[in-house]
Amino acid sequence: MCFLLALLSKESAIVFPAIFSLYLLLFKGHFETNVLRQKLGMLAALWVFALAFLGARFSLIPLGGNRVLSLIAEQPLPVRAWTFFESFLSYLGLLVFPLRLHMERHFVSSWSAAGAWLGLATLLALGAWAWKLRRGNPHFLFGLLWLLLWLSPMSNILIPLPMTMAERWLYLPSIGVFWVLAERIAWLTRKPGGNRLVALGLGIMVAAFGARTFFRTLDWKDGATLYAHDLAESPDSFLLHTNLGVVEARAQRFEAARDHFKKAVELQPNYGTAVNNLGAMEEHFGNVDRAAENYARAIQISGYQMAYANLAKLLLRRGNVEEARRVVAEGYARNPYDQALMELHRALSATRQE
Repeated sequence: MCFLLALLSKESAIVFPAIFSLYLLLFKGHFETNVLRQKLGMLAALWVFALAFLGARFSLIPLGGNRVLSLIAEQPLPVRAWTFFESFLSYLGLLVFPLRLHMERHFVSSWSAAGAWLGLATLLALGAWAWKLRRGNPHFLFGLLWLLLWLSPMSNILIPLPMTMAERWLYLPSIGVFWVLAERIAWLTRKPGGNRLVALGLGIMVAAFGARTFFRTLDWKDGATLYAHDLAESPDSFLLHTNLGVVEARAQRFEAARDHFKKAVELQPNYGTAVNNLGAMEEHFGNVDRAAENYARAIQISGYQMAYANLAKLLLRRGNVEEARRVVAEGYARNPYDQALMELHRALSATRQE
């Protein structure tokens, strides 16, 4: 039941049957025969649920039905796979030295990228070491494969995602590293003086990472602070430019807002939200023709519901009622539950009846 709830909460939970299979395979010697048989039955049920979920999910929402907008999603499969090695190295680095934290990371590794080569070498070295120790101490192999299995849905290899890396994607995968760390702590406590070393080491870790967490929370003071900080670390994020533009517009700093929307559109011309928002800024500054062009483009590239409403209102102010009716009818047909389009549709229908 927990597995089903996890699947309905986050699709990456689909890898749990593979995790459980790996656990039983590596640690089967720790179970009595009848207990192992019970766990195998549970594992079979997990795989049935997982396969049923996959069948239902892809029949309702086919893979690739919606185009993902990101730098990494625009790359072919070999490039996405190669970039993952640099991502893997960066994820390990974040666990050890969580510096320069920001919510999303956009990059693509070239075939000569040192980070990708070093990530591949690190992965191979860790894999060889864990495989060598698998019989006497399977914890290393289990921890490494836990890390890789949980990272696999966010690797961009099979399914392109909106960004190359995100720190929040590391939450569950990091348990594999902590599994290995816990085993080493348990080993150290059995040594003379080991408890003191463990207490000292854990004390330093808690203090250091606790301080890092506290200082990161200061970036979350408000939207403007967070987006400005993270944008300095990830200047090629069209989403962060768009978000900061919205914050600036709400604060009535319209010039700054327009600059951020322009940059977002330069980075990703097919992001309908940013194109629509740029249109709103152009309209604010009296550039009505540019505003109409942006609204129409936002509709063309993404069918963005707010662009329909904005374009219709602009057309009504120009006195082009019939064209406004056409735009509202199309937008309402595609977005029947949008409040702005619903109200415009009713108002225009009422004027036609009169």
